[in-house]
Amino acid sequence: MVQEIKEKWFGAVELGFLGLVTPGVTDLHGLPSDEVARTFVAGSSVPHDVVVRTALGKVTFECVVSEDSHDLLCAKLRTLRGHMLPGLGWQWLKVPASHPGLRTLAHSLGFAVPIDSLPYSTAWVKFDWAVERLPWWEDENERTVTIAGLSGSVDNSGGLETPAVYTCTVTGALAGGLSFGVGSETWQYDGALEVNDVLVVQVSRPREVTLNGTRYFGHVNTGSDYPWLQPGTNTITKSSGDYTLAVTWRRRFP
Repeated sequence: MVQEIKEKWFGAVELGFLGLVTPGVTDLHGLPSDEVARTFVAGSSVPHDVVVRTALGKVTFECVVSEDSHDLLCAKLRTLRGHMLPGLGWQWLKVPASHPGLRTLAHSLGFAVPIDSLPYSTAWVKFDWAVERLPWWEDENERTVTIAGLSGSVDNSGGLETPAVYTCTVTGALAGGLSFGVGSETWQYDGALEVNDVLVVQVSRPREVTLNGTRYFGHVNTGSDYPWLQPGTNTITKSSGDYTLAVTWRRRFP
């Protein structure tokens, strides 16, 4: 039986196109556990756990690579190895067959084939390839909702909170600056703004604020929140109708 080669993108490379067949995979849909700081109270067997962060997930692909000759096999393996090295760092992992339209950041944990030690009669190999990944999948393509009036809403239909980019485009002079709120959190800019000024607020770490393309935190109110979008409907409010607010995000899923 011929094994169908499924798409597997790691970075900008489709490993299936390079001949990597994966008849099996474990923990692609797994939910990583939490990393906790655990303390005990004298006399109680129930620990007090504080969640530090969500742990990284580990995905293991069962891999098969074959060719018509030993030399061709080694050449194919060397090409694959170059795209699966730990030194490549964090790359976008996409597996369309199981997670269509989604991606996650992953880091290769190594390439376990001793290419130079393979017997000369070998024309195929089987090995495991493991990666560690972030504990969420997100949309490949961004979504944007633009709010022109004093209020609106954004529907985050993912299962997790997600960072957003807020783009404020000034349509009327704002001597006192502007602010916007997402739920109970408010971001505020106290400087004067002119027509056609564009203020962009990125809430994911590292946080970033730019004014007309230049990094600028000078008039950002020090008490400002940097609101993420919660799952479900998020109510958005604006301080003025003299600017439009474009909210751009990617849904995240466990």
